[in-house]
Amino acid sequence: MMATKVAPKEGQPASDPVIQSHFLSRVYKMGSVDVHALRDASLQVHQGEFVALMGSSGSGKSTLLHLLGCLDEPTSGSYILEGHSVDRMSRNQRARVRNERIGFVFQTFNLLARVSALENVTLPLLYRGRQKQVRERAAAALERVGLDQRAGHKPMELSGGEQQRVAIARAIVTNPVILLADEPTGNLDSRTGEEIMQLLTKLNQEGSTILMVTHDAEIAAYAHRTLHMHDGKIINGGGAE
Repeated sequence: MMATKVAPKEGQPASDPVIQSHFLSRVYKMGSVDVHALRDASLQVHQGEFVALMGSSGSGKSTLLHLLGCLDEPTSGSYILEGHSVDRMSRNQRARVRNERIGFVFQTFNLLARVSALENVTLPLLYRGRQKQVRERAAAALERVGLDQRAGHKPMELSGGEQQRVAIARAIVTNPVILLADEPTGNLDSRTGEEIMQLLTKLNQEGSTILMVTHDAEIAAYAHRTLHMHDGKIINGGGAE
C-alpha cells in the first residue's frame, strides 16, 4: 500500500530571509583548467519555507548547498545567514555556524555504524560542548521522527528509511535555523521515500525551514517552490514567489 502524499502548503508570506546569497560562484582548479561549478547564484530562503533545488547531475546544486552549509567557501559573491555575513567569518566561526545553526540530511545517511541511534543523534550536541540533557534532547528528537522505540539499535539493525529518520533527528536536535537536505530520498525505494517526504513536510509545518536538493520532480512537488539549476546557474530566479 502506497503512502499517502501530503500536499505542499501554498506559498509562504514574505518574512525576513534566513538565507541570502548574492552572485555566489565557485571555481575549482583542475590542473591548468578552471572548472566553474557555480556561476553567480543569487537566492533567498525565508523563514518557514520549504524550497526544492532541482537540476541534472553536474548542474551545481550540491555545490550551492555545500556553500550554504558552510562546508565550502565561494570563489566570489556573498552569503548572508540570519543577517550575518558568512563570507567574512573565520574558519572557526563558520564551523560554529555549521554546528549550531544548520542541520544536514544526506543521501547516504552518514551515521556512525558502531553506536546506537540515540548516540548518533547526540553527536551535534557533544561537538558544541553541551553536556546537560544531551540524551534527553536526543531522545526527544527521535520521538519527533517516530523512532523512539528504536533508540538503542545500531544503524545496521535499522532499515534504510529508519536510518534516514535517525539522520533527520540528528539534524534537528540542535534546533537549527535551516535544514539542508541533499537528495534525502536518493537511496530509498519510492514508498519509503514518500514516508521521508511526509516527515519533512510535517517538520516544515511545525516551523522548520528546509532547502532540499533533488533531481526528482515528484519529490520537489512537496516544496512550496522549486528553483532550477543548469550549468552552475539558477535559471528561474531565486527570490520568494
